[in-house]
Amino acid sequence: MESPTEPHIPLPTAARDALGIALICGLCVAVINPFGNFPIGDDWSFAQAVQHLLATGDFHPTGWTSMTLITQTLWGSLFCLPAGFSYNALRLSTLAMALLGILSTYFLLRELRQPRWLGIVAALTLAFSPIYNLLSFTFMTDVTYTAITLVTALCWVRHLRTGSNQALVAGTFCAVAATLTRQTALCIPLAFAIGLVLKNGLSLRNLVRAALPLALCAVVLIVFQRWLAATGRLPALYFMKNDELHNALRHLWTVFAVTKNLYIMALYLGWFLLPVLLGITWGWWKFQRDQTVRWLVFTTVILALAAFFNARMQGLHFLLMPNGVNVISREVFSADCLHDTGVLHLHKIPLPTSFWLVVTGFSMVGAILLLAAIGLGASRLIPKAWSAGLDSTEAAGVFLLLTALIYLPPFLLSYFYDRYLISPIPLLAAGLVAIFPNHLRTAPRLLRLAVVALLLGYGLYAICGTRDVLTWNRSRWEALHYLTDNLKIQPKEIDGGFEFNGMYLYDPHYRPSPPKSPWWVQNDTYRIGFGNMPGYTPIKEYDYYHWLPPYAGKIVILKADSPKP
Repeated sequence: MESPTEPHIPLPTAARDALGIALICGLCVAVINPFGNFPIGDDWSFAQAVQHLLATGDFHPTGWTSMTLITQTLWGSLFCLPAGFSYNALRLSTLAMALLGILSTYFLLRELRQPRWLGIVAALTLAFSPIYNLLSFTFMTDVTYTAITLVTALCWVRHLRTGSNQALVAGTFCAVAATLTRQTALCIPLAFAIGLVLKNGLSLRNLVRAALPLALCAVVLIVFQRWLAATGRLPALYFMKNDELHNALRHLWTVFAVTKNLYIMALYLGWFLLPVLLGITWGWWKFQRDQTVRWLVFTTVILALAAFFNARMQGLHFLLMPNGVNVISREVFSADCLHDTGVLHLHKIPLPTSFWLVVTGFSMVGAILLLAAIGLGASRLIPKAWSAGLDSTEAAGVFLLLTALIYLPPFLLSYFYDRYLISPIPLLAAGLVAIFPNHLRTAPRLLRLAVVALLLGYGLYAICGTRDVLTWNRSRWEALHYLTDNLKIQPKEIDGGFEFNGMYLYDPHYRPSPPKSPWWVQNDTYRIGFGNMPGYTPIKEYDYYHWLPPYAGKIVILKADSPKP
């Protein structure tokens, strides 16, 4: 067995692997084309915090914010300094973070003494995760949070394996940065404290060392929140998730919500992690066949019961992926931010049901493998931790798994967005391989080919979907600029969709007034959509080509047939 302090990968090999991964990612970015000075999703709100910081030197988030956001704002501002504020600069800042997260995943597995092929597979599994891929081209916080979490994990795994004080300090600094991106980052130092105690024991010195990073992150968060409140900067939605969680705990339907959300989580994580899970299961099958079979049977029964219960409550359609909300929809990536698609449910062109049947099959297999892997690992490590203690690599694996498993439960109790599942992907992958560190040195050629085929399929889906989102948004914003710049129409007269309305019309006290869109619409004399709408006449069209599914699409400017009050 390798010594924890022995170099686990020659520097030239690591450099070649990292360069190869970066080149693959760069090629994907070139195919997608990241440029376009417009927001996507909630990033109009986060971008306004950057604009305000650049203009005044003061951090003041908008009301449409429920996270700490300060690290995200500072990072985006750095990329805006050379040429001034733009969404292109902010998008590049997130792409840089995305690459950092992907490379950190590779080095995390190598730090855990895993083979090169598995490190590369885990890195590309994250890169080609459709949600991670799409959000890398936005200024949303999900990718930044994931990347900083992975750097923190890499530092602290290094400390668990070698005792390096430099790695402990660097990881603590990164954990604070992650906490100032999202409050949920407190799960990282909490999991690290448990892993460190399991490795080193319950002495006073070890308890203090384990508790210090958590205490520091908690104190920084509390002080920051009180500063926001005392200076009138606290966003209107800052405690929204806390309120939702408290509300869920007070109602009887929480049990149903947990069952439903656990089923959705298992399928999504199984889908995203399947390339890595195939390698993990093969290693465990080879060395612990009887236990692996028992856990596979048990988790299959559990998932089948959850599917049956949810089908009875939600309907059979609920079993077919995608059954979550936010980014992934039947139309590849959601475009429900316009009135015709989001309110009238018109002009949607979904991928065929056969495609989603295949995805559902992959997701079911991945969910079974994931739950079995967690169960098998727990059955092995809990007795060992209780009696003889864990070695450094096992303690690192427990830390990584606990980071994900502490992060997820609050989302089981209320609704959650599919994008919340990004950060657990690399943590679960690395944690699961770490708890059986000697089982994955080699893999059959057929298994590797299957993994490569899966990654190619994932990459094709993610790249085409992300490219389509940016393409039709370029047409949309060209249409909006025609209205505002050429025709001199005021934003309050336009329903340009969620992002446009948020940029110009956001009001924390707004009350929706159907049949108008719920996104702060004042007067929808003009609407932007993918086609005609009742009571409106098209005045201009912008063509674009959609890749997945392939069709010639259009963005339409429409004007109301009668004046709007």
